[in-house]
Amino acid sequence: MAATNAANAVKYIQDNKLTLEAEIVVNGEAVAGLVRRRIDEPLYQSLQKLADGKVCIAACQNALKAHQLSKEDLCDFVTVVPAGVIELARKQEEGYAYIKP
Repeated sequence: MAATNAANAVKYIQDNKLTLEAEIVVNGEAVAGLVRRRIDEPLYQSLQKLADGKVCIAACQNALKAHQLSKEDLCDFVTVVPAGVIELARKQEEGYAYIKP
């Protein structure tokens, strides 16, 4: 759902010649969807397209650790942040809007 919402926002921004900085912060069990071996799945393809369009896809290090995953397990377009909740708070402090699907 987050990928679809982000894709819709990117399309609107592009269609209207606006600018957008966006980041999807992935935490909890959702980090399993970022694993490299899922490269043929529609979610991977959606996230790859978003990343190509300059949307940052960030995974929570705490969630990775809890699910026995490492940065090396993830798709190349994923960045890792120390804590998803702190990343969200930091971005909001910088003026980002938090949209939870």
